[in-house]
Amino acid sequence: MRYDVRLEGILQCISVVAEAAAPGHGHLQLYWAVQTRMLVAVPRAAVQQAAVQAILRLQRFGFKHVLDALQNYRPNYQLTPLTRAMLRSFVQRRRVYHIQRRHAQSHAQGAAT
Repeated sequence: MRYDVRLEGILQCISVVAEAAAPGHGHLQLYWAVQTRMLVAVPRAAVQQAAVQAILRLQRFGFKHVLDALQNYRPNYQLTPLTRAMLRSFVQRRRVYHIQRRHAQSHAQGAAT
Protein backbone atom coordinates (compact mmCIF):
# COMPACT_ATOMS: atom_id res chain seq x y z
CA MET A 1 0.00 0.00 0.00
CA ARG A 2 2.75 2.48 0.92
CA TYR A 3 4.56 1.42 -2.24
CA ASP A 4 1.52 2.38 -4.31
CA VAL A 5 1.28 5.80 -2.68
CA ARG A 6 4.94 6.46 -3.39
CA LEU A 7 4.61 5.29 -6.97
CA GLU A 8 1.57 7.52 -7.47
CA GLY A 9 3.56 10.49 -6.18
CA ILE A 10 6.48 9.75 -8.49
CA LEU A 11 4.18 9.44 -11.51
CA GLN A 12 2.47 12.73 -10.66
CA CYS A 13 5.82 14.51 -10.23
CA ILE A 14 7.17 13.17 -13.51
CA SER A 15 4.06 14.31 -15.35
CA VAL A 16 4.26 17.82 -13.88
CA VAL A 17 7.91 18.11 -14.94
CA ALA A 18 7.14 16.72 -18.40
CA GLU A 19 4.13 19.00 -18.82
CA ALA A 20 6.38 22.02 -18.28
CA ALA A 21 8.94 20.79 -20.82
CA ALA A 22 9.25 22.34 -24.26
CA PRO A 23 7.70 20.31 -27.11
CA GLY A 24 11.11 19.55 -28.63
CA HIS A 25 12.51 18.36 -25.31
CA GLY A 26 14.46 15.15 -25.82
CA HIS A 27 13.27 13.44 -22.66
CA LEU A 28 9.59 13.38 -23.63
CA GLN A 29 9.90 9.90 -25.11
CA LEU A 30 11.30 8.72 -21.79
CA TYR A 31 8.37 10.28 -19.91
CA TRP A 32 5.89 8.60 -22.27
CA ALA A 33 7.63 5.26 -21.85
CA VAL A 34 7.65 5.45 -18.04
CA GLN A 35 3.97 6.41 -17.81
CA THR A 36 2.88 3.78 -20.32
CA ARG A 37 4.99 1.10 -18.66
CA MET A 38 3.42 1.84 -15.27
CA LEU A 39 -0.04 1.63 -16.80
CA VAL A 40 0.67 -1.79 -18.27
CA ALA A 41 3.03 -3.33 -15.70
CA VAL A 42 1.35 -2.42 -12.40
CA PRO A 43 -2.17 -3.88 -12.19
CA ARG A 44 -3.23 -1.90 -9.13
CA ALA A 45 -5.98 0.67 -9.57
CA ALA A 46 -4.33 3.58 -7.77
CA VAL A 47 -1.08 3.29 -9.72
CA GLN A 48 -2.87 2.80 -13.04
CA GLN A 49 -5.04 5.86 -12.46
CA ALA A 50 -1.99 7.94 -11.57
CA ALA A 51 -0.41 6.77 -14.84
CA VAL A 52 -3.56 7.62 -16.80
CA GLN A 53 -3.68 11.08 -15.26
CA ALA A 54 0.01 11.59 -16.04
CA ILE A 55 -0.50 10.51 -19.65
CA LEU A 56 -3.50 12.82 -20.03
CA ARG A 57 -1.47 15.76 -18.71
CA LEU A 58 0.87 15.29 -21.67
CA GLN A 59 -1.85 15.58 -24.30
CA ARG A 60 -0.56 18.94 -25.46
CA PHE A 61 2.28 17.02 -27.09
CA GLY A 62 -0.13 15.12 -29.31
CA PHE A 63 -3.39 13.24 -29.15
CA LYS A 64 -1.84 10.30 -30.98
CA HIS A 65 0.64 9.67 -28.16
CA VAL A 66 -2.18 9.65 -25.62
CA LEU A 67 -4.31 7.33 -27.72
CA ASP A 68 -1.40 4.96 -28.26
CA ALA A 69 -0.66 4.89 -24.52
CA LEU A 70 -4.30 4.34 -23.50
CA GLN A 71 -5.42 2.01 -26.28
CA ASN A 72 -5.29 -1.13 -24.13
CA TYR A 73 -6.42 0.46 -20.87
CA ARG A 74 -9.51 -1.44 -19.74
CA PRO A 75 -10.12 -0.73 -16.06
CA ASN A 76 -12.14 -3.28 -14.13
CA TYR A 77 -12.58 -0.91 -11.18
CA GLN A 78 -14.42 2.30 -10.40
CA LEU A 79 -12.54 5.36 -11.66
CA THR A 80 -11.91 8.29 -9.34
CA PRO A 81 -13.82 11.48 -10.15
CA LEU A 82 -10.55 13.15 -11.21
CA THR A 83 -9.60 10.39 -13.65
CA ARG A 84 -13.12 10.32 -15.08
CA ALA A 85 -13.13 14.11 -15.53
CA MET A 86 -9.72 14.07 -17.19
CA LEU A 87 -10.82 11.36 -19.63
CA ARG A 88 -14.00 13.29 -20.48
CA SER A 89 -11.99 16.45 -21.01
CA PHE A 90 -9.58 14.61 -23.29
CA VAL A 91 -12.42 13.23 -25.41
CA GLN A 92 -14.02 16.67 -25.69
CA ARG A 93 -10.75 18.40 -26.63
CA ARG A 94 -10.03 15.76 -29.22
CA ARG A 95 -13.51 16.16 -30.70
CA VAL A 96 -13.12 19.96 -30.90
CA TYR A 97 -9.65 19.57 -32.44
CA HIS A 98 -10.96 17.32 -35.20
CA ILE A 99 -13.94 19.60 -35.92
CA GLN A 100 -11.63 22.62 -36.19
CA ARG A 101 -9.23 20.69 -38.38
CA ARG A 102 -12.01 19.61 -40.78
CA HIS A 103 -13.32 23.17 -40.85
CA ALA A 104 -9.87 24.54 -41.70
CA GLN A 105 -9.38 21.93 -44.43
CA SER A 106 -12.74 22.74 -46.03
CA HIS A 107 -11.83 26.46 -46.03
CA ALA A 108 -8.44 25.69 -47.56
CA GLN A 109 -10.07 23.60 -50.30
CA GLY A 110 -12.65 26.30 -50.95
CA ALA A 111 -9.94 28.96 -51.29
CA ALA A 112 -7.92 26.77 -53.66
CA THR A 113 -10.80 26.41 -56.14
